[in-house]
Amino acid sequence: YQSMVLDPLKKTVLLKKAGMMLDLGGIAKGYAADESLNVLKKMGISIALVAMGGDVALGDPPPNAKGWKVGIAPVLEEGDAASRYMVLANCAVSTSGDTEQYVEIGGERYSHLVNPKTGIGLTERISVSIVAPHGIDSDSLTKVVSILGVAKGMELAAKVQGISCRVVTRKNDLLEVKKSKNFPTVHENSKQGKGN
Repeated sequence: YQSMVLDPLKKTVLLKKAGMMLDLGGIAKGYAADESLNVLKKMGISIALVAMGGDVALGDPPPNAKGWKVGIAPVLEEGDAASRYMVLANCAVSTSGDTEQYVEIGGERYSHLVNPKTGIGLTERISVSIVAPHGIDSDSLTKVVSILGVAKGMELAAKVQGISCRVVTRKNDLLEVKKSKNFPTVHENSKQGKGN
């Protein structure tokens, strides 16, 4: 960020280093989901769900339902079917972790989420789900909480109005789940793999 110059009047960004690139992938999907939902609402479609990978923006609930069923992965392994779900409407939910995006080097697993202090991918097995009023918030906060770790991340999430947080960590074969008091109820499907 120290090699970027933002011009709020011209709405431009100058990258000062040769070859420098800017990747907004950490917040772009949540923002795109929000904007897509806004376009639908302007067209008179308020009952909608927009999914962009691990980021979902939700409008009004489907007819005769309290909300949309949004799956939440139970463990931290690629290919695991979501057997748990939340019922949500008029909000956004995002999940980030190293389930699908990682690299193993010398027997160590490195996440695509990079600690800005070290420049190295996270090695702690962590999955963070955030429910927020908007996708740009839920999407960006999943990364922040992941990088801060469970204690500091949960503390930050508790300070942000309208945010609820669920963090799953894995050490060896043990899973630990921490969630904020206001995190939505997570329901269990009667049959594995039927979550939406």
